[in-house]
Amino acid sequence: MTTLDYISNSINNATVENDPFDYLYIINFFDPKIYQKLLKSIPNKNEYKNLSESNYVTGDYPKERYIYDISPESFKNFNEIQKNIFKDIIDSLLSPQFFNLVVSKFKSTIDSRIKNFNDEEIKLFGTSDFKFDARIQLVKDYTKYQLGAHTDSPHKFLTFLFYLPEDNTLSNLGTSLYKPITPQLKGNYNQHETIEDTKQKYTEISRANFLPNSVLIFPRTDDSFHGVSSINTGNKERNLLLLNYYFKEKIS
Repeated sequence: MTTLDYISNSINNATVENDPFDYLYIINFFDPKIYQKLLKSIPNKNEYKNLSESNYVTGDYPKERYIYDISPESFKNFNEIQKNIFKDIIDSLLSPQFFNLVVSKFKSTIDSRIKNFNDEEIKLFGTSDFKFDARIQLVKDYTKYQLGAHTDSPHKFLTFLFYLPEDNTLSNLGTSLYKPITPQLKGNYNQHETIEDTKQKYTEISRANFLPNSVLIFPRTDDSFHGVSSINTGNKERNLLLLNYYFKEKIS
């Protein structure tokens, strides 16, 4: 079975959860043999850059997150084993077949978001015939990494968080899914709440545990509040593979 067939089956067999918002959390997402090869192909920390020093984030972003952009340029730095495994995985994840399958899984949620675009979103993205950009990154989080509740920028369309631990020892360091205690003012989507404000203003409804070969997938909405509430007291690497799809802005 190909990697594309395997992960497509993983999606087909999964059930969308809807509290506090629509998401998929799937364990044993990749073929176990592929997953083990992926773990062995993760680059060393010295090949990553600090996310807070990049152009991807603004404001007081945690300094304990490091990223490795997977791009045609960075692919040149991989050895042959890394090139083979990442090409197989990335080609499968970025295939139209897989993209359309995931979109169909969240059809009602996505349709509702687009139907309720505000004026600024309509101006930026239109109302139909959307185009998307994809960004894939490897991530390493360290000891004090925490992230308050946030929904992500309106440019975000779909988020995939692939958890890449070797075992279950960091299981509590997954992604927390929140519901506001009181209705939130809308508009400042790029803001990350402080950890203290998150505790006071939000209820953690669920958590996607940081387990081997698992993935959290959700479409961005005005209600997709998520974050990382637990601290990595064991000082171990928290490895992830991130895949994000973004709406392309209309050419004016």
